[in-house]
Amino acid sequence: MGILSWIFGFIPGILWLAYVYKKDIYEPEPIGWVALLFVLGAIIVPPTAMIEGLIARSMGIQDTCSVVNAAKVSWLIAGFIEESAKLSVVLAVVYYRKVFDEPMDGIVYASAVALGFASAENIIYMKNYGDIVILFRAPLSTLGHMLFSSIWGYAIGNARFDREHRLALIGKGFVLSAFFHGLYDFLLFTKIFAACAVYLVIATLRKMLIRMMESAQKNSPFADKEPD
Repeated sequence: MGILSWIFGFIPGILWLAYVYKKDIYEPEPIGWVALLFVLGAIIVPPTAMIEGLIARSMGIQDTCSVVNAAKVSWLIAGFIEESAKLSVVLAVVYYRKVFDEPMDGIVYASAVALGFASAENIIYMKNYGDIVILFRAPLSTLGHMLFSSIWGYAIGNARFDREHRLALIGKGFVLSAFFHGLYDFLLFTKIFAACAVYLVIATLRKMLIRMMESAQKNSPFADKEPD
């Protein structure tokens, strides 16, 4: 693959990340931490794919031609494993650090790791299916990864400041993320109303993201100060 393919593979993720980063108006995260999470998101793609392959083989899944296999791959493997991997990175690297100091931070860091993950996947898909595939992945799959993970990002952002309900909030956020991730993949695998349904899922999640960002900003402890 040429350098242009790598650029095209990563540009969508960087642009979507810039969009979310600009929404963090009260206490913007250090760009170094955001970049680190983006890079780590890309790095975890190969080991995550290996784990998914091992699980698929252990379940006897060789393809997604049947509805049952498509459902297993979509929800039990892709949705659960990939969102678990991304969530684990944020919890392990930045969640308990001082820089994580407002609810919006959960969305920012979740988006960073998810977009790094999606960008690395873009490179793999472009290598396997040609550069043209980025025209589909940029507005849908790359954005989709950010939207799926923003749900648990919003959850951990609130949970960081609500010890009493921390586990419940994180658990609910993760389940919803894995569900929508699985739903998206299932629609693509089975081609059930694929074109319209996939766009509907993305549009719905984008509206959810806007509401979550508004809520996170409203609950920021820095909301009373002038934005930077």
